[in-house]
Amino acid sequence: LKTYGYSREELLRMNIRDVREKSTHAVIEKQLKKANDGGIQFETVHVKKDGTAFPVEVNSTGANFGGEQLIVSVVRDITERRSSENDLKRQKALLEA
Repeated sequence: LKTYGYSREELLRMNIRDVREKSTHAVIEKQLKKANDGGIQFETVHVKKDGTAFPVEVNSTGANFGGEQLIVSVVRDITERRSSENDLKRQKALLEA
């Protein structure tokens, strides 16, 4: 809840398009289908309540709960990982120069 800036009540009224950056909307249906058909792991961009975009890693799979088919997802903020990767790339470029 803290990461996104929304209250629990707000999040419960939202769907995936509400937290995904608009540029990622075109692939949502394909990702949901893959999740439901056996699972998927991917990276994408989510947006906080204040409009700040941040990178995430998503692991999703379909599951049946009480006769209702749902998609269960674990979402990790990978901002620090991306920052470290970019730092390593810059250091490598300096060493190769």
